[in-house]
This record gives sequence, C-alpha cells and structure tokens, in this order.
Amino acid sequence: MKKLARATSCLHEKDGFIEEIAAESEKEQIFQAAADLELFSKLIQAKSAAELAKELGTDPELTARFLDVLVSLEALVKKEGLYFTAPLLASFLGGKGIFPLRRFSNPSDLAEEEVSEPQ
Repeated sequence: MKKLARATSCLHEKDGFIEEIAAESEKEQIFQAAADLELFSKLIQAKSAAELAKELGTDPELTARFLDVLVSLEALVKKEGLYFTAPLLASFLGGKGIFPLRRFSNPSDLAEEEVSEPQ
C-alpha cells in the first residue's frame, strides 16, 4: 500500500499531470461535438441559441449551455445574446469551410476525400 500511496502522490506532484490530461480530453470531445454539428460553419453569421437550436433540432437551453462552454474555450464569441465563431477560427473556415473539422475514424477515409489539385 505504501508503494501505491507514493506513486499516487508522485503523479499529483507533477503539476496536476493527470488532471491536465483529463481536461485536454474533455476539450477535444467538446470541439469534436461542435465540429460534428458543424457549429463553427453555422455560426459564421451570428445567431441566438434559440435560432441555432431550431436549426439543429436541439433543446434551446442545452444548446445555450453548450455554446457558452465554447465561448469559455474562446472558440465562439457571445455578444448581445448572439453567438458567432471566433474570428481566428473563422479565418480557417473561409465561408463553407476550407478545412472540414471532423474526425476521420479510419485513415482510409482520407483516401475517399475529393482533393482538388492545383493546376
């Protein structure tokens, strides 16, 4: 038991190493959920949580809470009750989205993507 106690305290002494890994994993899941819902593209134009919830078919209150989390992560901006994609992130989207923000579950999915080559 003493070895376990020492190992546990050692992990906590590493500046919250475990907590930091868990927090990063949570952020990744939040961003992935937002990308799956195409929120960043949908919020290039400012919308209220109620408008977006209607568009997505989601609960307005839960949608507002989720959007507020994205605001706290600086992925969205909230101004006068309207949400929009943060300017830095929006610059990567270029309208419809130059870089689609979604997860490829299988590397072979990349091969199926249409890639336009420069002429």
